[in-house]
Amino acid sequence: MPGVTKKAIHEFLLDRHPDAALPKYGAFTKYCRERGVECAAPSDPEPHPRFETPASCQLQFDWKEGLEMVDANGEVFEFNVFSAVLGFSRAHRFVYSRTRTEDDLLACLLSTFVRFGGVPEEAVIDNMAALVTFSGGRLRRRRRAARRTARAE
Repeated sequence: MPGVTKKAIHEFLLDRHPDAALPKYGAFTKYCRERGVECAAPSDPEPHPRFETPASCQLQFDWKEGLEMVDANGEVFEFNVFSAVLGFSRAHRFVYSRTRTEDDLLACLLSTFVRFGGVPEEAVIDNMAALVTFSGGRLRRRRRAARRTARAE
């Protein structure tokens, strides 16, 4: 079959003939190589699996922090960028920010909602420092920002 990999063939044979004492994958690939059996190269998995959401359902956001740019004179500029993407359309929004405070986050979210024309049902994050602190051995969400980014009821 076009596009089939050696790994897929090996797994198929193991599944169909569990009692056949088939060789391990390395021996199987050597066997194929020696006999000129060519298969499709295994493809790299997608780094971030995509999943579809209905329109206006989800916004994912995060900070890209500690970015650096060097101008023509060699001067280094450090900055942060708020990044947001809609789950349905994959529309992106990037907002420059010098700092990453809770107030910066809320301002960036507000400007994103205005630009996209509304507030999605849910906003997804990955324990960003502007919303989550580590205190007393536990992760704690900041109440003010957590209320605004939680799932809309």
